Parts: sequence; structure tokens; C-alpha cells
Amino acid sequence: MIVVRGRLDETTGRSLRTALHDRLEGGDEFREIVFDMSELEDYDILGRAELIAAHRLLTTRERRTIYVSTRPRIRGLALMTIREVQDDNACPVASLEQGERWLETNLARVEQLPLRRR
Repeated sequence: MIVVRGRLDETTGRSLRTALHDRLEGGDEFREIVFDMSELEDYDILGRAELIAAHRLLTTRERRTIYVSTRPRIRGLALMTIREVQDDNACPVASLEQGERWLETNLARVEQLPLRRR
């Protein structure tokens, strides 16, 4: 689980992207990623760009991702991110329980996906 708090700006987003990249390159074989954004209050355009870049790393490795937030603006950020990278394996949700249900119900579909090369 990745927890993002406060304000997502370029510095925070870059740190997020770098940490995610390092874990992926370090051989982590996790298949599901949870971005807990329930304590994220706001973001700017540069933070959004960094989040998109971070999510793009996940699409190259066929990871399933949920973004959790009760705030509509933050779920909108997640939706923009998902649509920007065209990731059918990601979903914005209002609660962790919703996210867990989505991950369970979409498991078979994801396992049948062909690997995408970018």
C-alpha cells in the first residue's frame, strides 16, 4: 500500500515515482497496488504529471491498481491518471472495501490479458 498525504506537488510526485520505480527494478513481484489517497487534500498539475508517470510504470508490468479516496476531486485525479495511460487494470474507489471487491472480481480478466509492450 502506498499512502499519499497532504498535497501532491512535483516534489512529492517525483518521490512517489522514484520509490515505485526502485521497488519494481529491485525485483518486487507484487501484482496489486493500492494508492491510499484518503488523506490527500489537493494536487497541482505537476504533481498530477508525476502521478501519471508513476502509473505508467505499472502498466508496463501489468499490475492491478486501485486508488482509494472519499474526496470526489481526488478520485477524479485518479480517473484522469487511469484514462491518460489507458489502464483497464486500475480503478478509483471510495473505500478500501470497494477496492478489495474490485480486485477480487477482476482477477480472472487480468490473468488472461496479453502482455503489452511499450
